[in-house]
Amino acid sequence: MKRIAIILSLLFIYSISFAQQTSPKINKTKIQIGDQIIYSFSLPIEKVDTSYFPIEVKDTLEIVKQTIDTVDKAGKKFLDYKYYLTSFVSGKHNIVTANGKGLEFEVLTYPIDTVKIDIKDIKANAEEAFYY
Repeated sequence: MKRIAIILSLLFIYSISFAQQTSPKINKTKIQIGDQIIYSFSLPIEKVDTSYFPIEVKDTLEIVKQTIDTVDKAGKKFLDYKYYLTSFVSGKHNIVTANGKGLEFEVLTYPIDTVKIDIKDIKANAEEAFYY
């Protein structure tokens, strides 16, 4: 968890060094295990070094896919970054932004009621007729 926070913090510190205003956001605050959230932000195209943004996540979050798209907003061009993240670890996760605030989301488990489960024996293998 600390690794993702450090990597994303460095990403935004790099973007602040160019005096860029970012507004990072996530699309969901609660997901099931294995579900995806979209972490996105936009940067002005004039001041972005596109060779910089390799991101690695090795802890509890995994990057499924990332996209970079050029978008026109009010006559200015922006690079729109989207990271599709997933987690297989239940609990609360925090993505730290450049201004020190965190974007928090929670990974929920599937509810399993072991009281209502009817345990059955394993079926034997099916017998097939053998012809010569």
